[in-house]
Amino acid sequence: MAAEWTLQDAKNRFSAVVEAALAGEHQRVTRRGQWVGVVLSAAEYGCVASIRPVPPRCRSCCWRCRRTTNRSSGSG
Repeated sequence: MAAEWTLQDAKNRFSAVVEAALAGEHQRVTRRGQWVGVVLSAAEYGCVASIRPVPPRCRSCCWRCRRTTNRSSGSG
């Protein structure tokens, strides 16, 4: 479950938002009650955005890599 921050709180506590993202949990940001953004770790962003080849050690870093691993092993 992602943590949720108002935009003002995320701005005021940006270090905490980044630390939580680095711990492996994406952080949702809202403005006026609407979800407007998300903060991810660089590793998870790289997996999701496919901006780089996914190294073997990355297979469990994010939902996309886990899904790919499950498909290739025949268990999903």
